[in-house]
Amino acid sequence: MTDVGDEVGKLRNPRVLHPDGIVRPYKKDDAAGLALLHQVEKGKYATTEDYVAHMVLTTDKKHVLVVTTK
Repeated sequence: MTDVGDEVGKLRNPRVLHPDGIVRPYKKDDAAGLALLHQVEKGKYATTEDYVAHMVLTTDKKHVLVVTTK
C-alpha cells in the first residue's frame, strides 16, 4: 500500500534533447544547465534557443555563463 500526499515533485531535471535529434544518456550537469536556461527571464529563451553548455563563473554560484545555439 502506498500513501500519496499532496507534495509530489520531480526527482531530476529533464534530459537535454539536442537539435540533432539523437537521444543521449542522461547527464545531470546538462540537465541543470537546461533548467538554468528555463529560469532566465522566465523561459524567454528556452523556446527559441537550444542549450549547448554552461559554466559557473564565481565561487558563490551567483554568476553563470549559459551557451546556446544563438
